Amino acid sequence: MDERREATRIAYDTVAAAYAAALPDLAYEAPLDRAMIAEVVRELPEGASVLDAGCATGRLLAHLRAERPSLHLVGVDLSEGMLEQASRATSDVELVRADLAALPFEDARFDAVIAWYSVIQAADLVIQASLVRAPRATEAHSQAVVLARKRVS
Repeated sequence: MDERREATRIAYDTVAAAYAAALPDLAYEAPLDRAMIAEVVRELPEGASVLDAGCATGRLLAHLRAERPSLHLVGVDLSEGMLEQASRATSDVELVRADLAALPFEDARFDAVIAWYSVIQAADLVIQASLVRAPRATEAHSQAVVLARKRVS
């Protein structure tokens, strides 16, 4: 892991509990963001497998669990602190500590991959590697959703 990603991991480990307290659910998110997620989930068959790539505190996973209990949910994050919070936010979810640039899953495991703002902390090379890898992790008929906004300086 390079220095920048290690620094990011440490920072998120440090703020994980405060982050979870400040943003416990999807209420803060823009209606358009929630609508895009809802559309992806609506299209999925019962029992579909969904990867939340960069799941942070698990608030999207908790939302998905409440909306579609039959989904097989997997969350991956670089931060152990965030994953600890995610384990408190929802149950019956597989949580994996991993770098988005090196997802530890076999090809075509997921019906959908959602990278919900998780790529904003990644260097361009990591983003490119993540986006190339994410479609390989999904079935041919599946979906990948990446939500990111350009930072305003």
